[in-house]
Amino acid sequence: EKQKKEETKKNENNNCTNGEEDEEYTEHTPESRIKLSDETYQQKMEKEQIERANQPRIRGEKEFEQEQRVATDKAREREERGDIRQCNEGKWIFQFNEEQKPGYVLLDISIQKHLSSSLIDVDIHPTYVSVVIKSKILRLILPAEVKAEESTAKRSTTTGHLLLCMPKVDPEENMIGIRASSKYRARLKKEEEDKSTRKKMSKCDEANRMKNEQNGVIG
Repeated sequence: EKQKKEETKKNENNNCTNGEEDEEYTEHTPESRIKLSDETYQQKMEKEQIERANQPRIRGEKEFEQEQRVATDKAREREERGDIRQCNEGKWIFQFNEEQKPGYVLLDISIQKHLSSSLIDVDIHPTYVSVVIKSKILRLILPAEVKAEESTAKRSTTTGHLLLCMPKVDPEENMIGIRASSKYRARLKKEEEDKSTRKKMSKCDEANRMKNEQNGVIG
């Protein structure tokens, strides 16, 4: 019986010791609260860093300008080697016009209004034009030989479009075909107008005939 009492007392002492050890892990001292706060802050910062790393990076204008310079240099080096191939990497919408200003080749390129002009580089040659727009190359063979040194490039302040105005070496080049095409379009337009007029007159005559019939007048 004495031995049982000693064992019981020993177990109680062990339980007290374990309880004290547990209290050491759960006590809320100022030091432990500061440590917990630091750990929470560190975890929050690590989470924010991971989130920022996973977000798409927004590039600034300076980065685009650097890419523009690199792309322009590469394009000009290739052209100097004689590697002249038509391309439209940016899928830009463009249109040639030789009728609006006789003796000139006009090239209108649709560029968004808010694109900085620093991201546009124009290089006009007698037989082709090379434009680098936001690091994308638009290279086109011209429909007629032009005077590159007298050509101009301007942007519209309202639409942002880029207009190249290039005087022809021979002002009459392509003009025979252009005049013939212009006359053909004018004739088609007149025929359409005449057809529309006849159709309107026919409807008017039909309306008058029906009106006369209703009034008992014999036409």
